Amino acid sequence: MTNPYSSVTVPSSYNANPPPDDGSEVAANEIKWSSHKDKIGDPLKQFSESINTNVLAAFSQVLGGAVSNEAANFTITSADRGKFFICSNNITVSFDPANSIGSNFCVAIQKADVGNTVTIDPDGSETIDGNPTLVLRRLREAVIVTCDGSNFFTASTPANALVTRGQVDGMTLAIGTDTDHDIDVAPGQFTDSANSLTLDNAATITKQIDVDWVEGSGQGGFPSSLTLATDTWYHVFAIAKQSGEVDAGFDTSLTAANLLSDATGYTLYRRLGSVLTDASSNLVPFTQMGDQFLWDTPIEDVNQLISVSATLHTLSVPTGIKVVPLAVYTWGPPPVANLTYYGIVTSPDQTDVTPSSSLFNLILSGYNVSPASASTASGHALQIRTNTSSQVRSRATGATSNIVILTSGWLDLRGKDA
Repeated sequence: MTNPYSSVTVPSSYNANPPPDDGSEVAANEIKWSSHKDKIGDPLKQFSESINTNVLAAFSQVLGGAVSNEAANFTITSADRGKFFICSNNITVSFDPANSIGSNFCVAIQKADVGNTVTIDPDGSETIDGNPTLVLRRLREAVIVTCDGSNFFTASTPANALVTRGQVDGMTLAIGTDTDHDIDVAPGQFTDSANSLTLDNAATITKQIDVDWVEGSGQGGFPSSLTLATDTWYHVFAIAKQSGEVDAGFDTSLTAANLLSDATGYTLYRRLGSVLTDASSNLVPFTQMGDQFLWDTPIEDVNQLISVSATLHTLSVPTGIKVVPLAVYTWGPPPVANLTYYGIVTSPDQTDVTPSSSLFNLILSGYNVSPASASTASGHALQIRTNTSSQVRSRATGATSNIVILTSGWLDLRGKDA
């Protein structure tokens, strides 16, 4: 910002037609107030008063020299240079055209309350930090706005630009009012997948999986380039604009590529979880708490003879990502009395090992009864990570009985380790 002080000079009348100064004691050389005040007194008085006036005017244009409380939409003009605007309610702060505001300009804008937003909106196609608008979302979030005569810039860092890597708080998923097709995304805060911006979502967003994406809550959330399919996993994304607007939607792409192609202006994304359709392309009911997702009804995914060879089992957990199934693994009952068999369930990310008496997480022991099948088998809750095809691996020292896997849900870090 240029110097707001305007310099002043002594009026030229100060030295106009000065009296003679030849040292003679004559009437013309007498000092008389009536004859000299117009030459000395009035010009000097005017000079000092002008300095005082201009100093006061300059200080009023220094940032924070004047404070203005605003609770309704208003427009900033060139006369507001140096003001500190404290804003409450959901309001929009507009600007006069940048060429009329000029380059010697600076104001501060602060959001003063909770639960509302302050939208800073330059004139017409002019931008702020290269974007059409800037939204202040957090209590006491503030920016210093400057102008170069063409566009506007922030000289401070908005709170929503302070990035917490991998963060996601709230933003949980729930089945909506239309239980077959709606997903509600809860309020919360998240960092986008590139860890470039931390964003706030102030209200629940409801998106429909059976309707093409349209901006806004209660609207469609499905990419127009895809067809909703049966028995298919879809990832749920929060998407955002650089200016801070947040929306949501569905995609099979882990980078939300199809969704973002429909969502004009939205360039940021973060995967929040995944949902599954059934044989009728309806959502399979679930609940979520933090990173934990639970099926309303546990699903028996595996009931087959265990093998001595490595066997992959596909569970009812998301594909395309690695998660930890919340599953119970049961093996038995034993078919032969007085014999013990060892089994192991591992992640495909682990080495495929042969189970033994010292390396197992499932055990099958026959009792000294006849028939041995009269004995029972108990389940083991194992947390074994899947591969991206929703699979875990099993093998045993003997193909003796069925392995049963009952899946209750899964744990999904939702990008926190990105």
